[in-house]
Amino acid sequence: MSVDEIVKLYEAQKHDKLTAKLKAVPLNSLVKLVKDALNSDEHDKCTNFLRALFQGWENAPDLSEVIVTVYKLCLKVLQQASAEDSFLIDLISILNHEAVRLATADLVELCSILLNMIHNAEVGEGKWLKLFTKLLEVVDLHTGVRYDKSEDPVTGAQYKHHVICEICSCTWPTDSVVHLANAFKDIKLEAEDADIVVTKLLDQLGSLESQLLPPYVYQLLGLATKCGQVETALRGILKHFMTLDEKFSDS
Repeated sequence: MSVDEIVKLYEAQKHDKLTAKLKAVPLNSLVKLVKDALNSDEHDKCTNFLRALFQGWENAPDLSEVIVTVYKLCLKVLQQASAEDSFLIDLISILNHEAVRLATADLVELCSILLNMIHNAEVGEGKWLKLFTKLLEVVDLHTGVRYDKSEDPVTGAQYKHHVICEICSCTWPTDSVVHLANAFKDIKLEAEDADIVVTKLLDQLGSLESQLLPPYVYQLLGLATKCGQVETALRGILKHFMTLDEKFSDS
């Protein structure tokens, strides 16, 4: 079984044959096929292979395990600055489409991996953050969520709150601030979460170069408007610029 064989069946719309072929392949062999596809320079073939893989496994009981495996392999590609934007956009779109089919435990595992990447200052160009925001959107709909810092199951909303607190409690490298701030615009924030996020974003103003301030302030105000924190944001921005003004006046 090769990537080419699977893609041909997919493009010929031979769904039954595709399903039979894929279900006969053990997971470790699928990993090799996914790696082969991702390492190929033929990006259209790779994305069609992934679509074929998820289509062939759509009713399988271990579909969630397959999706998690593919997510982990694709993450390595999404972190590469050299990868073409169009290819990365396609990968993110395919993975986000499958997120709703992840089991609760697998959602938590992936969120934990991505959270560790943020803690370890591995945001890079931040393209993979689109995956994170989708995972949080999906886990928000779940109940009975278990994670390492909770003895009892919690709601998806409570778990999302935990993740947001974790993100905002760690130090953001200067080159990641804009990417992380941008990610929050795609996350539905409750009042408490909005307060935490806006406070964190205001705290980052002092770490940015002057040329980054105008777009960042625009971004911050947009988020603040969306979650009802405009007054807090304006006060924080005004305080920052007054401090800058005093600094330059004294120099």
